[in-house]
Amino acid sequence: MSIKCQALKLIRHTASIALLLLLSASGCGSWDSESPPTEAEQLRTQFGAGQHLFSGASLQALLDHEDTTSPITLVQLIAVDDNESFSSYENQVEPIWQRHSGETTFASKIIDQMIGDRVFLEVRVIEFANTIAFIDALQDDAFVNAINTLFASSTNQTWVLGIQNSLPFDPSGGFFDPELQNLDRDAATELLNNVSLEADVESESSIASDDDTIIDMIVSDSPEAFHMVNLIDFYEEAQYFD
Repeated sequence: MSIKCQALKLIRHTASIALLLLLSASGCGSWDSESPPTEAEQLRTQFGAGQHLFSGASLQALLDHEDTTSPITLVQLIAVDDNESFSSYENQVEPIWQRHSGETTFASKIIDQMIGDRVFLEVRVIEFANTIAFIDALQDDAFVNAINTLFASSTNQTWVLGIQNSLPFDPSGGFFDPELQNLDRDAATELLNNVSLEADVESESSIASDDDTIIDMIVSDSPEAFHMVNLIDFYEEAQYFD
């Protein structure tokens, strides 16, 4: 399992998440047992079976960021191998978030898309009042058991921590396509197949996706707003067409 930096931007209404800190795997090893553990080392033990995946430097940076004024957001991208264990993790961790002003504001499945060499199937976005509240949640006595359950259910995950900032402009505009209105499943399937055929002709690559999920979205008449999360993997060197 690894926890690595992914280029990620979550745009939600008039706020964006700016990358602040990534809790990252760096194989830092254990500390000197004869010296009293630092606060960062104590915090790392809270991650139980996965503590070796977190660097002391990143956790120290988190502890040093003592901003009590800015809301902070945790984005979890999780590859789930055991749905029962993952469900148990969510039941355990949600009361912990809530005890420390945390609120899960977005929960979704990714449409079976490859991200690099990894497939993340679950997305969770948890917002906290500030950094101190997030640290308090990590230090909660019940967090160790919850995180051990998460590690038992997942072989791969990425955690991104960010702060909300106002966008430098007022977003406006919208999208409406009358051809997508009042489609039944058969018509939506035909439309999706036609789009896939055109994409295959125009490009050598295509997006691996769950057709049923896309069709459900097309035929849905729900008036509720929905979130779109762009997960972008950049080449080390930009590759441009002639």
